[in-house]
Amino acid sequence: MYDSKVYHKFFKFREKVGNELKKKRAYNNFSPGLTSEQIYHGLPLMDLRDTIMTNICPVNLVRECPTTKYRTYSGHCNNVNNPLWGASSEPMQRFLEPIYADKISKPRISINGLSLPSARKVSHNLITDPTDRHTLCSMMIAEWAMFIYEDIAHVGKTTLYKGDQSKPLLCCNQKYTHPECYSIEVNEDDTTYSSLLLTQKNSRQNILLPTTNDGTCWNNRSPQRCFLAGGEFTNLFPTHTALHTIWLRQHNNIAKQLKAINADWDDEKLFQEARRIVIAQIQHITYNEFLPIIVGKNNLRLYGIKLRHSDYDSDYDLKTDATALNEYASAIGLFYYSLFSDHILLYEDEKGNRKTKKPWSAIINNPELLYNGKIDTILRYLLRETISKPGLHMNNYFKNEFLRGKGNYGLDLAAMIIQMGRDHGVPGYTAFRSACGLRRPANFSDLADIILGSLDLDELAKLYDHIDDVDLFVLGLAEKPEVGALVGPTFACVIGKQFQKVLYLISIFLF
Repeated sequence: MYDSKVYHKFFKFREKVGNELKKKRAYNNFSPGLTSEQIYHGLPLMDLRDTIMTNICPVNLVRECPTTKYRTYSGHCNNVNNPLWGASSEPMQRFLEPIYADKISKPRISINGLSLPSARKVSHNLITDPTDRHTLCSMMIAEWAMFIYEDIAHVGKTTLYKGDQSKPLLCCNQKYTHPECYSIEVNEDDTTYSSLLLTQKNSRQNILLPTTNDGTCWNNRSPQRCFLAGGEFTNLFPTHTALHTIWLRQHNNIAKQLKAINADWDDEKLFQEARRIVIAQIQHITYNEFLPIIVGKNNLRLYGIKLRHSDYDSDYDLKTDATALNEYASAIGLFYYSLFSDHILLYEDEKGNRKTKKPWSAIINNPELLYNGKIDTILRYLLRETISKPGLHMNNYFKNEFLRGKGNYGLDLAAMIIQMGRDHGVPGYTAFRSACGLRRPANFSDLADIILGSLDLDELAKLYDHIDDVDLFVLGLAEKPEVGALVGPTFACVIGKQFQKVLYLISIFLF
């Protein structure tokens, strides 16, 4: 038998203790002088070392930060006073307090006490195929959004363990369903899934990323080996592999140039100094080129993000916890999936005279495109093709056939994102409008001047019982974009806050 080892998506150990106290408060009238909100916000700030919890609350692993100018790979010690802030494998922060049906962990329900509409039904009925292309923004915008998202956030999952081996939860067995499963209901009239029980689940050099043949590579189509890098998406999207490869080459080019002028440096110093420069270049692109397009320059100013094109600056703030926001990780940060069209065009030559059209089903998990000099064809696609116009869209492959294998149905990525937001206790759209200082719609009619005309408000009102029930991901995508931005004001607000937090983590920012 496999034991269930639960990795909580948003609680550190001390917060899990607080969760238990909240549970007692909810069911046994525990601590009558404190509200659930006071327990939720206050307990993580308590030092429990001199209490009865001493023996079960672990001491932080980072006792003292080393004196070095090089950043750790994990992000530990970026804040020398609070070494765990902004580090990997740490719990996320919240923009808003989570909403659960039982105030503990059960997914959000409608304000009238009924269940929310099936995430699949919301996706199927509201999220349409993209039809129009943006006139200016290239596909590199969508790819960079994925690249940066993966660097900031990682959403954990519950896994079954037997010794050192892990397996996914058993959610498809009608007799034995793990309590951590959170299935997506499918209606009998669903045109795609009605017969299934759906459940969650310098560029001209020849150097490529190192390869791997371990279980993280899902390719079952190509004899070529998959690539090894730091993120889960590396082999899923060849476009992502290509971008990782470019930065690997850039790092090596810089190291060679540093070696030429610093003959006395050893390999470790060459590696670390080249790494520092690459980090600075990625920072520059993200804050000066990428973010102004996504959220607009005016929103950057709201969060104190100053755009400069030379010199350096520092907004380093030891009092700011730069940990990733849960709402960014489980909903908003995934907006980029709406920008992909239903195919990619591989440019076989520099002038674009020879192009090969490939559906996503032919390239997902297929490393073959990265071999035999094909990486340039992918890079030309990223730089020459434009994204889909922003809106409540997702292409058919992502919405109905994602990761489809032989003889199997694919997944609905849009429904999975909606479901993940509910699983993480993300409040509804209107709560974020209020928190961002925006006008909060009181009913569905109030959305008319807020959202794009492509969303059917009558259908939205049929699916959701109340405007406050509507999922953040749904209406966030449907908002009219800000002037000079790709996203609407609600997404811009949370994205701006997320990147402000990251900026405060950077001790020296190179422009």
